[in-house]
Amino acid sequence: MGLYNCKTYQVHIVELIGFIVLCVGMGGCGPVVQPEIRYWALGDSITGSADQLTYPRYLAAELDWPDEEFSVDGVGGRTVAEGFQQLDSVVAAEIYPNLELLIYYLGGADMVGFVAQRDPGLAISLNDPEYPYTQEWQNLLADLTEEMTATITRAQQNGWVVLMVNYAPIPEGLEDCPAFGGNQLNSEEAARANEYVAALNQLIAEVAEQTHASLADLRMDQEEFLSDLDHYRDCTHPNDEGAQIIARRIVESLAP
Repeated sequence: MGLYNCKTYQVHIVELIGFIVLCVGMGGCGPVVQPEIRYWALGDSITGSADQLTYPRYLAAELDWPDEEFSVDGVGGRTVAEGFQQLDSVVAAEIYPNLELLIYYLGGADMVGFVAQRDPGLAISLNDPEYPYTQEWQNLLADLTEEMTATITRAQQNGWVVLMVNYAPIPEGLEDCPAFGGNQLNSEEAARANEYVAALNQLIAEVAEQTHASLADLRMDQEEFLSDLDHYRDCTHPNDEGAQIIARRIVESLAP
């Protein structure tokens, strides 16, 4: 969706806006301002891109947002730190001078990365007194709190309304679970995975409260999500039915 002019050349970027473009021999290039954009969804693979059946498509339909006014910027594996860099670049370059609303949906990749490096088989409960990675986990939560707070504050200083979204629960019984070893999670493994989800969701809720951002709290939809495996594409990604649950929660959270 990003479009850059480099003299007579145009470089089309798959992600939202590529801010670092190598214009060798072309004299440099600069980002194109997009004054038509009023809404921006910044996230990971759950947000996806405009051509995918992720929650932004249903959200736009529900709220009657024109496609040209809605920037969908979801990148698989995007971390909270990378999200700050993206937002900071957009603000610094004044890409969206008329933006009204930022939908912020990040943190999942940081959580999954932590577990994948330390306990990919989900053999240890986060709440176990003998859990060996307590300090590392607390350090990650502290870093995420700082980075999310900086991101939301930067957006608000630019005059944008911010709505944060947290994460759906992880189900047991799905055959496809690439985030946690690739195998089907049994009930104990799913419960351990959801201990991490619960901690992340609480952190997101606390940052929203501290920064006075709005919150689309998917903890309120936990029962609905887990009622049917057809809400999931894999254990950490909703399919189109799950995306509709997310979109409905966001719509309710935006209501006056």
